[in-house]
Amino acid sequence: MKVSEFLEKDDITPFLLGAFYGRFEITDDRKYIYSISTYKSSKFCDDMEFYSKSKKYYLDILNKFSGQNVWTMDKIKGINRSEYTCLLENDLQLNRESFFNKLYTKIVSNPFTLEDGLTENKKMFIRAFMELRGSVDGTADYLAQDYFFKSEFELKRVRLLVDLLCVPIEYLNFNFRELQNQYITGENKRNSQLRFILSWYVKNIGIINIYKAALIKNAYYGFIPKPINNDIIYFTTPDKNSQQKTTFENRIAIYSQKLLGKELSTLDIQNLRNEIGFSDEFEGKFRRNMEIVEIVRLFTPDVCACCQEEYNIKDRTFTSRKTNRPYFEIHHVISVGKNIELDVEDNLVKLCPVCHSQIKAGAGLEVDQKENISKMLKHEPKCFEFATHIFDTKDKEKIIENIYKSLK
Repeated sequence: MKVSEFLEKDDITPFLLGAFYGRFEITDDRKYIYSISTYKSSKFCDDMEFYSKSKKYYLDILNKFSGQNVWTMDKIKGINRSEYTCLLENDLQLNRESFFNKLYTKIVSNPFTLEDGLTENKKMFIRAFMELRGSVDGTADYLAQDYFFKSEFELKRVRLLVDLLCVPIEYLNFNFRELQNQYITGENKRNSQLRFILSWYVKNIGIINIYKAALIKNAYYGFIPKPINNDIIYFTTPDKNSQQKTTFENRIAIYSQKLLGKELSTLDIQNLRNEIGFSDEFEGKFRRNMEIVEIVRLFTPDVCACCQEEYNIKDRTFTSRKTNRPYFEIHHVISVGKNIELDVEDNLVKLCPVCHSQIKAGAGLEVDQKENISKMLKHEPKCFEFATHIFDTKDKEKIIENIYKSLK
């Protein structure tokens, strides 16, 4: 298809518009403008036969929702990654800014943006905008994409999702990579990210990638897939309240006004981190990440990591009025102190109130506390694996002793 056709024709689907609005690139010679969807495997769904079969199905879905066969699977980057490309012949010789401006105008003047509510056309646009490059890593309640932009106007492209496509702004998040320690030190200079709250997204927008849907089902306890409806997979999910420290709009404003293209001192970075609610690593302070606490609380089985084999949970806790589920307290297996690297999901378990009160430093007998630590490591293999790396040993007795000494 030629760029002139893409911009002038009235029958370009919302899905195809969303794909290019989400990300496009122009070849160096300006002959082509193209959009990309990357398809990667994950440890949370390690059935490689299913992964391989799903790639052809995904190509069919891309072309079906685009209304024509414009996508090709033209790059295989090893067994775990493929790329799908939609190529437009740039017959108008447009530069990046001109193409984006014309694309933006075409979208905002399109009748589907005037429809009331979150309609199927709007959902199709959002699916292409987000899922084609969005990734689920299985450790946080986000569907995230690296956010590529070449200008401040492109940075604010997400406003369209809120203003015209009815996405509730409280379910959007912008992750400033430039203020993270790894970026500042040069260890890992990754792009900033746009993120949807995954539990909202899969309940309201749905997933078109059957492999990604299987990944979500495996990684998130409490995410239950519904029967496939017109090639869209929706999930029922636990309710989750937004806990953002600053609003999405404020974060975009802060980024564009105070970070984009600026040379920042250490003090500037510290002030910005404080303004948007980053943990105060520069001052040696530590704030517990309540987001991963909420993930463990909502999306893991309702069993106590200590006493699940000895007691009925109904005899050890009460039913929460807010969630109508058993109440649990979230415990760091290895006490964190000021070590922010220990404040991760692999170091967290659910404990009933009785076991949690017993495991505090000095609260119980040493032999009983070590026995409970042993049970946690048995029932939560991810925590044992994490501890082997932290203490650089696979000797369970040494690990238990080190955890016991770390109790707070």
